[in-house]
Amino acid sequence: MPRRWNQRCAIWSEEWAAVDTWVERLEAASVQTGTVTFRGGEFDDWDLHLRGGLFGGARAVVATEEHGAGKQLVRMRAVPYVPRPALALIVALGTLSIVAAVDHAGYAAFVLGIMAAVLAAFVFRDCAAATAAWAAAGASTGARDLPRTE
Repeated sequence: MPRRWNQRCAIWSEEWAAVDTWVERLEAASVQTGTVTFRGGEFDDWDLHLRGGLFGGARAVVATEEHGAGKQLVRMRAVPYVPRPALALIVALGTLSIVAAVDHAGYAAFVLGIMAAVLAAFVFRDCAAATAAWAAAGASTGARDLPRTE
């Protein structure tokens, strides 16, 4: 089963295409899966953002290696993205839960901890959905998983 978190894959192409063309192909394949996508700007460090839901998504980077005679190795990577407000809320709720536990307010600590855990579960679900959509889009374009070298 392929990894759904920090997805890496590659495509060997016998025909040359610009990086923007590869991003367009991946975007079209992602849209076919029902995923909302948008592209990064010139100064962003990502090429394509896939929205998994309100609480998370994935940001993808596409790079090409030229191998002469019009041949390319296209490397793609998608990394989960958590919006800052969601992350700040999880940290705040978790901190308040700890403070309440230290203050011997067990019920408040429990409720705040559950709220932080539920929000974290939503973030995880949305990020996983976006990276799964990325994997499906990559597979439909002929991409294969790259082995881990770390």
